[in-house]
Amino acid sequence: MPSHRSKHTVAFLKENVPNFIEPNVWPPNSLYLNPLDYTQFPGALQQLVYRQRIQDIEHLNEVLHICLEMISQDLIDGAVNWSKRITVVIQAQGGHIEHRLK
Repeated sequence: MPSHRSKHTVAFLKENVPNFIEPNVWPPNSLYLNPLDYTQFPGALQQLVYRQRIQDIEHLNEVLHICLEMISQDLIDGAVNWSKRITVVIQAQGGHIEHRLK
């Protein structure tokens, strides 16, 4: 069982994360059904974070929060393309869709 579904992790998340959605109602494990386009958003975040020399985990946490605030809403909106992905997955009847997302 993956660590993010372990009993201990789920118990921790139920206790500490508001509106935690239980694993039994998560969508199937498919990269295609992930609404985030990982070619845009993470690259922009990585570029901002790498401008600084990270000292420790606390510093990384601070830098991540600052950098996330610097990313424009337009970039985030462009990276989240859930409706396009789900439409393409349905059209491909669950088959490969990478070539259809470009």
